[in-house]
Amino acid sequence: MGNINLLDDYKKKEAEKNNVAGHRGQKWISSGLIISLSVLVLTFLVWGGMLLWNKNLEAKSKSMDDQIKNEESNLRGADASRVLDFKQRLDEIASSFEQKRDASEALKKVEKLVVPGVVTKSLKLEGDSLVAILSADNFGNLSKQIFNFKKESSEMKNAKVSDVKKDATGSIGFTVRADVNK
Repeated sequence: MGNINLLDDYKKKEAEKNNVAGHRGQKWISSGLIISLSVLVLTFLVWGGMLLWNKNLEAKSKSMDDQIKNEESNLRGADASRVLDFKQRLDEIASSFEQKRDASEALKKVEKLVVPGVVTKSLKLEGDSLVAILSADNFGNLSKQIFNFKKESSEMKNAKVSDVKKDATGSIGFTVRADVNK
């Protein structure tokens, strides 16, 4: 019995007494409790962040809805006619490109046909027909102009003169409608 270790035997008996009494000799906070609490805190932080983000998105959505309503009310007001007029202009330009009409070519044709003493006041190209409002110094220039449009022109056909009027200054105004060859 010379190798009996009484000190180890005493320590074991003391440890058993402590375990029976509920004291294990460990810390009262274990690593499992720390991990559980940190996961719980992290969950609450994510939940709070999501609530703040949701409120922010709702505020942005409300401001965008207000902006859309303002723009719609602007379009229904005075700007609506401008938008409609712009659309009509774009449609006219698109149809001109589809028909491949060149207004400058029609103006060049009219320029060749206008005689001296006749002033062009207005030119309007409507489809393939030209409406020109002209003014002449006298009836001689008026008749030369009519003759030029009707007989001398290979660029224009079916020329018709209408609305011949003499104004207070003595000039004679008249309107010519003609079909323009392409």
